[in-house]
Amino acid sequence: MAKIAKCWLLEGRGVDELATTSLSSLIELSVRLKADIVSNDEREGGSRALLNYGHTLAHALEKLSLRDTPDALRHGEAVAIGLAFAARLASSLGRVGDDEVATHDAVLEQLGLSFELPGGFDTDELIDAMGHDKKAHHDLSFVLAGSSGFFGRSGRGRVDRS
Repeated sequence: MAKIAKCWLLEGRGVDELATTSLSSLIELSVRLKADIVSNDEREGGSRALLNYGHTLAHALEKLSLRDTPDALRHGEAVAIGLAFAARLASSLGRVGDDEVATHDAVLEQLGLSFELPGGFDTDELIDAMGHDKKAHHDLSFVLAGSSGFFGRSGRGRVDRS
């Protein structure tokens, strides 16, 4: 469900429409979006990075969780937390407003996903683990929404690596 939430948010869809969309339609949307992104960027040189939305923190949470209690945190649970974090990070950087954070939270809640960071994680260890993420291009790499969303006016994914 976190992957569905990611795709829903990447497309900039609202929470009201989510409540009336069937599970099969949600799966279709997710598969179609991923297929479109991958077919447009087969070698991960640009827009394909969008599929990593929410995954920088998620991978760090998984890495640290696995060393202590392997079954404590599933990938989807970590991605949901990562999506909420990415929205808050984008907001704190002035890339999006508080309304986008509220939309992220509402989408996650509508899909029954918890996005609260569980206790017991050390901040320094999380930052270190995020810096070693397999998709990192620098010390820390995040996919974040901007004022025109993820796809902008062209409808094609874009990635800011600054």
